[in-house]
Amino acid sequence: MSLADLFERILIVSLPSRTDRRRDMVKQLQHAGMPLQPGRVEFFDAIRPDDAGGFPSIGARGCFLSHLTLLSQARDDRLANLLVIEDDLSFTSRFLRDQSLVVDRFRSTPFELVYLGHKLFESPTEPEPAEGATFIPWRGRIDQTHFYGINRETIARLAECLDQIRQRPPGHPEGGPMQIDGGFNTFRRQNPDVTTLIAVPELGVQRSSRSDIASAKFFDRIPVLRDLADMARSVRRRSQSGQPR
Repeated sequence: MSLADLFERILIVSLPSRTDRRRDMVKQLQHAGMPLQPGRVEFFDAIRPDDAGGFPSIGARGCFLSHLTLLSQARDDRLANLLVIEDDLSFTSRFLRDQSLVVDRFRSTPFELVYLGHKLFESPTEPEPAEGATFIPWRGRIDQTHFYGINRETIARLAECLDQIRQRPPGHPEGGPMQIDGGFNTFRRQNPDVTTLIAVPELGVQRSSRSDIASAKFFDRIPVLRDLADMARSVRRRSQSGQPR
């Protein structure tokens, strides 16, 4: 059994123009036994707006709108649950090795919002298991939305909260346009009854690649140098993850 068996739909957020990321993501999914499947495991075409519209950047607005749109669609489709992956995800070697154990533990864990990948600002008190992962409640700040699951009731509530954030002016005391990480944290702070779980250890990390949110570095703006930089990132992330090529 794979993680895909526990979710009604899996969406990979990806700009159509990022063929490099899509190519890498297809390999990631195949390694994890979750190949693309229409209606079940598929790419979600990310949004690339023409201007920042009050957000920190065009990329930040696009990322925010992409997650808002896919959540709104999942709400309208009345999905029981949803797994969202961003196209720069790398599954950890532990997840690939122990996926059956991870799935067995996770399937018996009720969840509303779960971060399978994350960036924390304090260390969990729960020790890491020798194999697989545990899923523990977390109230602190969490950054990165590259690997999360969400159930039906929370999908609707989170979509509504993000839409309100989108419509408010920048700097609004209840939360105006911001990075998507901040949007999720704002939702969690304003809805403390929603239990957030985190995987310990995390089961997926952001792999090194050109960012669509931050301003491009000079070597990512020159075609030849960009290709060399992408090759270097590919070598680096393979060495870090310990995954097969």
